[in-house]
Amino acid sequence: MHRPILIAAGLCSALLLAAGPVAGEDRAADFAEFEERLIRAEAVRVDFSIVSEGVLTTDLQGSLDIRGEKISLEADGTFGGSPVDLILAVSGTEISGGNLALADASLQEFTIKNPGAAREAVILGMTRMGLLHNLALLTGSRPPDRAAGGIRDWVRASNVRSAGDGGLAFDILVDGQDAAEAVVLLDSRTLPERRDQTNRFPAGEMRVVETYRVFEVVDGR
Repeated sequence: MHRPILIAAGLCSALLLAAGPVAGEDRAADFAEFEERLIRAEAVRVDFSIVSEGVLTTDLQGSLDIRGEKISLEADGTFGGSPVDLILAVSGTEISGGNLALADASLQEFTIKNPGAAREAVILGMTRMGLLHNLALLTGSRPPDRAAGGIRDWVRASNVRSAGDGGLAFDILVDGQDAAEAVVLLDSRTLPERRDQTNRFPAGEMRVVETYRVFEVVDGR
């Protein structure tokens, strides 16, 4: 089993809070509520840019579009200094995608049967690890992590708490191991606007910033 490329983590929101948060306040319930809102949503749209420095450098721009069971994820730019052109398409029956920039055409794309949990894997992969995690898998033409199920137990947001100016801070556990820490900043609609994360690897740290130019949720499922 490949070592997870944990790039970024945790989306969360104070959607139902009328009062301002208190620094250090436990916000685990708000985090869980926001995740379930995305799981139940009729549609989710995110336009993003991602940069990282440290043991791995990235510079990506792209979009995520979720409508029911259909998912489209696209990004291009550089990953580890190499150009990438990443695509992912999920339907109720099939998952396809890959890295169109790979030199070997036979390795550029994959198509597999949807094992049934791809939508949850993409959404909770985004909320708990950040968009760059599954984008990193696509650079090697691999499907989303835990598309067959088990994402909720495999990666967890721990010690979710308030941070300055209405943001949220949290630790990321992968297979029970402390792997990263992140801070999410919220916009005036209390939706994610930016996430700063530090990932810890044996070779050193990677600092990641994900910026969301658009983050839209259509309720209704």
